[in-house]
Order: sequence, then C-alpha cells, then structure tokens
Amino acid sequence: MITVLVSDAEGKQIAVDGQSNVTLRSSDANNTWRFGKDNKPKGDLNIKNATVNDLGRYTSVNGGKDVESVDLIAGRGLYSGSAAKGWTFIIVGVVILVLTILAVVASKPGARSTATPDDVRNWAVALAIATLVFAGAVYSGLVKFYRTDRGFFSLFVGTDRRTSTSRTQLLLWTLLVAFALAFIGATSLLSESAHFQCAVGDLAPRNCIVGSSWDAYLILIGLPATSAVVASGIVATKVSNGEQQKTTSTGTPKVGEVATADNGDVDIIDVQYLVFNLIAWLYVATRFIQNGVLPEVPAILLGLTGAAAGAYVLNKGLQDNKPVITSVAPGTIAVGTTVTVWGQNFVAPGAIDNLVTVKIGGTANEQELDTTGTRLVFKAPAGMTAGTSAVSVVTRAGVETAQYPVTIVDLPAP
Repeated sequence: MITVLVSDAEGKQIAVDGQSNVTLRSSDANNTWRFGKDNKPKGDLNIKNATVNDLGRYTSVNGGKDVESVDLIAGRGLYSGSAAKGWTFIIVGVVILVLTILAVVASKPGARSTATPDDVRNWAVALAIATLVFAGAVYSGLVKFYRTDRGFFSLFVGTDRRTSTSRTQLLLWTLLVAFALAFIGATSLLSESAHFQCAVGDLAPRNCIVGSSWDAYLILIGLPATSAVVASGIVATKVSNGEQQKTTSTGTPKVGEVATADNGDVDIIDVQYLVFNLIAWLYVATRFIQNGVLPEVPAILLGLTGAAAGAYVLNKGLQDNKPVITSVAPGTIAVGTTVTVWGQNFVAPGAIDNLVTVKIGGTANEQELDTTGTRLVFKAPAGMTAGTSAVSVVTRAGVETAQYPVTIVDLPAP
C-alpha cells in the first residue's frame, strides 16, 4: 500500500489516499492534478492511471493552490518542501549558538586560569545545549527544504510513520553522549585546569573522559543502531515476500508507540528493550550530572541491554501475520451465490477499517469482514469466468492470500 499525503507550502494537508497503484486522489471532481517543471506546464495527470514512477520533482497546482515543490516517496507520500522554512530553522540555530558564545565572552568569567568552577560549569552547560540545538535546527532546516511535514522529531519515527522503539533508544543514547562530549569540550576550553582526557591515575576525575570507559558506550550506541538497521531490514524483506503485513499510520506519531505493536497492543519485547535501556540511560545521566564524567557502565546493565536488543531483533524475525484462507463454502459457485470465506490475519495491524478485496473468477471487489475479522460473506459477482478458479483475499496492507480453489459454473444461483 502507498499512503500519500499532499501538503501545501505551509504544511496544510490537501489530500490523502491509501490505495495500491494510485498515486493520490485530489479533492476536485475530475480527480486530476496539473504538474509542471520549472514553471512550464507538463500537462494534466489523471491520477487513476498514475504510478509512482510517473512523478518526480514538480510544481503542482490544485484549484489555484500552489505547492512549491513535491517529492513522491513510495510508502510515505507526496509532500511539499519550503526553502523559507528551511532557512528559518538554520538561521535560528546559528543565532542561538552565536548569542550563547557572545554571552560567554561578555560575561567575562575571567581568564582560563582564574575562572571559577561554577562559572565554567554554567557556561559549559549553556554551550553544550546551544551546540545540540544548533545541530537539531540545521538538521530540521535541511529536511524542510524537501518536506515540511518532517523535522527533528521525525528522527524518532519509522518508515511506517509510527514512533520507533529502536530509533528512540538510539537517539536517547546519542543525545546523552553528544551532550557529555560537548560539555567536557567546553569545560576544557573555558578552564586551564580542565582537560578533555582524564589524567592517568586520577582517583577523583571531574569533567573529563575516562579512557577505559569507551568500549561500553560503543556498545550502548551500537546495539540500538544495529538493532534498528537489522529489524528494519527483516521487516522490509518479510513485507516484500508477503510474509508480513505492514500498514502505514495516517495519524500523528505518539510516544506510547515505542511500547506497542502496530495494532496498538502492548508488546512485552518492546517494553523489555525500552525499560532496560532507560535504566542504563538514567544511571549514566545521573552519574554524569554528579561529576561531569561518563562513568564505567556495570556489566549487568550492558548484559541486560544487549540481551534485550537481541530479543527485539529475534522477535521481528519471528513475527508472521500473513493472511491465510482456511475454508471457502460452497466449493461450486454461480453468480449470486452466497459465499463464505474463513481465514486468519485478514485485518492488517493498524488498519483503519475491516475492508478487504476479494478476487474470484477474474473479478475483484471490496468486501467487509465480520466483527471477528476472520470471516466474510458476500454474493458472488457478475462477470466471473466459468471453470476451475480460485478465491483470494487482499488485505489493507496489500498482502494477498494464497489462492483457494473453487469451481465457477455458468448457471444462475439456486
């Protein structure tokens, strides 16, 4: 399934659609969008026949509303970009960083050799925060050149437009370690007595990096990163092979999604992965606040976070929600016959309705499942081809069941 969101330059949504082989459905009566390039008309595009490859970067006009530039990304959609918003974020980030540096200079905390510990700590914290804000603003600005719907917080969101468990933990560790490094670097610049690397043999180090602690942090950052990449690859492969259903959320990403499956149920594996990483993260953050040093991480915390990451990836590999038809009655079908199909996994996780597409005898029609999501009843449609045939069901995720054999007869229903 391709979910398409179309936004104008201000980020206001214009159209939404989620049908396979359909790029977008405009709100006008003719279902037609006009596309052009470099302000030169390209012609009308009938979206009923449009595919992903038909579109590149064009300027679009719908009912007189300009869309500055648009990109079509399979599985994500068509979005507008805004140079004005992009430059705004970048400029704000630069201004914040420059003002912070000027404030440090204007405060005159004294020469590096005479600066008080409180002055050094306060301004080091300010510089570290300003550096991270600057980096986030630049990233958001660069993204908004192409897609106004995305920004810094989109880093926490997966390709299915849900808050990602593995991405969230990777970013939490990245931000904590980045802040620590920026703080220690600023401290070493503001104070002559401070050094980026802790002195060998120092029994009470402060505001420096302990050389022996780095292996643990490579693991703490590397495991979520590896888990995110491997899990994403596993899911993409299974979806491509029709072994797993994956829908794209049309709602706003929520914090609670880090601990739930696509259908909204709590996922114990995700919870375990999240809890062990949060415990380790809070331990490191608390110890760093105390003395400005990234502490040695206890082996038990490394072990628990590592085991949870492994379980998270294994869980992705074992998930299987492929739709299956278990029975069809009757086995011989004529036009108008009441057909009942039983099966499993007809409702894709995160689907917004109980509709599926039923293929039978060369026809394809949308039908509604019963409340259990495992059975559907419909009248056999006209236009079926007589002879040995099959029934299959296509879910909202675009995954089709194996064909279930039936016989189509060219006789009126009894």
